[in-house]
Amino acid sequence: SRSPQPLRQMNDNLRIAIIGAPEAPMVRMLEDLDPQPRLLRVEDLYADAPAVAAFAPHLLLCPIAPQSSHDLGAIRLLRSLLPDLRVVLVVESDEIEGFEQTCEVHDFLLLASPYTLAEIENTIARAVPSNSLVKGADYLLFAQGICDEINNPLMSASGHLQLLESSLADHGDDRALAQVASIRKGLDRISQTMLKVRDMARASSDSHIPESFAVASLLAQIEERCSSSGLNLLIGSTIDLGASGLRGDINLLSGALYSLGQVCRELSGGQREPVTLDVSRTEGALEFRMRVESAQLQGWELPRAFEPYHLNLVLRGTTLGLDLFLVRLVANAHGGDAVARRLSTNSVEFQLALPSSAPFRRNS
Repeated sequence: SRSPQPLRQMNDNLRIAIIGAPEAPMVRMLEDLDPQPRLLRVEDLYADAPAVAAFAPHLLLCPIAPQSSHDLGAIRLLRSLLPDLRVVLVVESDEIEGFEQTCEVHDFLLLASPYTLAEIENTIARAVPSNSLVKGADYLLFAQGICDEINNPLMSASGHLQLLESSLADHGDDRALAQVASIRKGLDRISQTMLKVRDMARASSDSHIPESFAVASLLAQIEERCSSSGLNLLIGSTIDLGASGLRGDINLLSGALYSLGQVCRELSGGQREPVTLDVSRTEGALEFRMRVESAQLQGWELPRAFEPYHLNLVLRGTTLGLDLFLVRLVANAHGGDAVARRLSTNSVEFQLALPSSAPFRRNS
């Protein structure tokens, strides 16, 4: 039988992305829906992020086989860029209890296998209506509330560590002091991650109406972010920044380039040396390049971890992985891409390329 009335009333441009290897019956059922949605099937959310971001699905179906790994972090980051995206985890019936809490925390839906066409239709009907979506302001308040809840115990732990550090210094216990310093460094990384989540939540709660702006305006916004955080950024250019234009969301783009600057500082060991951002033009595109000449790469970073810019299991779950995933998603959403490569033993270069718009005319 064909689809029921609720589904017929939906937008006939419904877009559904399926992650992983879905069961053949699911694909046949989706193709039998009326109206028939547009479908995108990808193997891995990290590797295929450009395709998913460009497709801008309304619904993300994630079939999860028993004992298989699933990257909820990648899904949450994708939803930072597409705040109206709804996620459905498809699990075996005997596995459903293990995912109920996950779905409640992250506002995902569950679909138990085996399922019928009617159950798929009802799941889509629950997911797609606009009144069931998290509104931008609510999403922003929710994300900020989470950041505040995490930040409060962080501040308490940091304060106690400072007292402990002072006591250990009086006793000359260098080994214990080194352990405390390592713990404080970890807390700082968590704090920086919360700042990124807060900033991305603020940006993703906006209307995201594409606008045209001069590259000079974008760089001014980046410089403002850097001045408030102590990131020393030097900007060099071979083009007229005031007459060169981009089109898109200036807040997301400035956040992406600022995150690249933070990555460069982290790779340099947190040194205060300036990070250089070079802007140049190629055919139909503008390129933003940052280079780390003395990258202090850790032992867990494989020799080719940055060649090409393709997130792998080594970087997932790290601060570098979070930054780079967000940067590439933002670039993909603007019709561009981001790459990174090792130039020499200790030299790494990041490049973000974006399609340029018509040059801006200056008032005489």
